[in-house]
Amino acid sequence: MKFSTIIAITIFVMLNVGSIGQAEPIKYISQRTVDAVVKEIDDEYVQAFGARDAKACAKLFTENATLYSGGSVLSGQITIEKIVSNSWTCIPEGTKLEIVPITSTQVASDVIVTHSISYITSPGVPMEIYAYTMVLMKEENDWKIAANQTTRLDNKVGKRDE
Repeated sequence: MKFSTIIAITIFVMLNVGSIGQAEPIKYISQRTVDAVVKEIDDEYVQAFGARDAKACAKLFTENATLYSGGSVLSGQITIEKIVSNSWTCIPEGTKLEIVPITSTQVASDVIVTHSISYITSPGVPMEIYAYTMVLMKEENDWKIAANQTTRLDNKVGKRDE
């Protein structure tokens, strides 16, 4: 191999190695838009919960989403729908869900991470309070839940501070 070819290859590699493996710059959306995306997902989830509509709930998740709750990890939209359908049949009539977002951050062009508190109230039963983290991912033009972790805050069960 000629010396000039080696130099040309070396220069090419030096100029291009820095860009190999680098992610595209994040295409930021406004915080107002981030909050609106989270509110829309939360509102649709609350609506599905109120109607006990597991199919509508499952449609909020990506096809290969994960849901961690109560020590179990559910994987995939179909599994989430089946488990949610079974668990929601045990919820007493009149039970309501309220979700209060705490903070939401866009971490990639098509990814938002949100932390919230949810309150579940049932007639005659102490309020249940949960902390949860959701990872939302944009698929085509729709935002979906890619991962959701829910943790019951046992020491916080009771009345909600106003």
